[in-house]
Amino acid sequence: GLCYLDGVGVSKDSQKGVEWIQKSANAHLPEAEFEMGFLLSSGIGVPKNPTKAVEWYLKAAEKGIPRAFANLGFCYGDGLGVPRNEIESTYWYRKAAEMGEFTGMLGTAMRFHYGTGTQKDLTESYKWYLLARTSGVTNADFAAAQPNGRSYKDEIENALAELDTQLSRDQVNDAKQR
Repeated sequence: GLCYLDGVGVSKDSQKGVEWIQKSANAHLPEAEFEMGFLLSSGIGVPKNPTKAVEWYLKAAEKGIPRAFANLGFCYGDGLGVPRNEIESTYWYRKAAEMGEFTGMLGTAMRFHYGTGTQKDLTESYKWYLLARTSGVTNADFAAAQPNGRSYKDEIENALAELDTQLSRDQVNDAKQR
């Protein structure tokens, strides 16, 4: 399905791509369930439907797909397809982070940094920013501009620099040991 959506090895055909992803998702393939959620949340090849997207993300999360956990964190944080719930958002981001998923790590770091949906904990925030920075995201993705015009790399480096001024050396060392 993704090959048809992206035109990789075949002529680009959004309708065929969605059909193949839908068939695979209906067959309970976890990656396809995630992709169906993504298509519905972004409106790629299908009408945008955040509520249905969350349903597919939940199915994929039940099968352990880390990106599904992170996307659920985003949905709950922004109230997309579900009522906005910062505590629930933090829960899903944290689950993704614990599985090594970059967006989950960054979301968890930000939530601890600002005390959104959890108690503010700058040491824990520092830990998650460090882990996100070294998570293995490709350099291109890491350096690519986000909708706000800044790269993930810039966001993380700025947050770490800010936290370096707020935390003691012992707290920074503690974050590095966690």
